[in-house]
Amino acid sequence: MYNSQLNTFLVVARVHSFNKAADKLFISPPAVVKQINALEQKLHLTLFQRTHQGLILTKSGESLYRDAEFITSAGKDRKAAGDGRIWTQEADDAA
Repeated sequence: MYNSQLNTFLVVARVHSFNKAADKLFISPPAVVKQINALEQKLHLTLFQRTHQGLILTKSGESLYRDAEFITSAGKDRKAAGDGRIWTQEADDAA
């Protein structure tokens, strides 16, 4: 599952800057800001503290960062292992 807002969040969190994230994502800085603002509104959380020296993750942002890293790495592992489907006990029972 790919989520552009989550991907943008991860890049912004890594580089601590909307402008630097925009360069890495090949989109405009206002587009990055819009995606982060939309994600914050959707989650009802403030993910970044905005300062003159850059962006700092809030406690909520740190938590989401860890979860998002786990989710995206798990997705890459599944894709590398095969067809990307998640197997459950029900799937094994049906086979």
